[in-house]
Amino acid sequence: MSTLPAYIEHGKWKVDCPVCGRGIRVDMATSKAVCKFCYPELLAVAFQPPEGTMDYFAALARSERELQKPDGVWRKVPDTERRAEGLRKAQESGNIHRAAYPKNKSAIEAVLRQRPRAMNMNWYYKGHYKLLAFQMDEETLADLVADNLRHGVPSGLEA
Repeated sequence: MSTLPAYIEHGKWKVDCPVCGRGIRVDMATSKAVCKFCYPELLAVAFQPPEGTMDYFAALARSERELQKPDGVWRKVPDTERRAEGLRKAQESGNIHRAAYPKNKSAIEAVLRQRPRAMNMNWYYKGHYKLLAFQMDEETLADLVADNLRHGVPSGLEA
């Protein structure tokens, strides 16, 4: 299991997949991340029919004339077997990653939480390619607070 630096994008902690380069969400309960683009089985769903549907199909197959279609809708449910298979593949290839958070994680979260829109809740670690694209090397806590204040948002660091 590799350890990767974490960042916040649109209010969610993420790490960059070392295989495909996409940002992948970190499971906050375990601080682990697995790329769902590299292992699409992790997104597998099955459809659960409403109660009585199988009886309806059996009657349809027997060509019974008096059919009553069951009430309800087919529901998406996790396909746990396929998801377990994807997780096993990721473990075998060493592609389950642990997030390395900055020391001031809670302060960064407190400042970003003040922003009204998730699309503006972003913080990137020093040297992240998205900062470099804007010709910035680092985004400090003071930079985040200054951005909040400049846009009329509380700093989030009030005691």
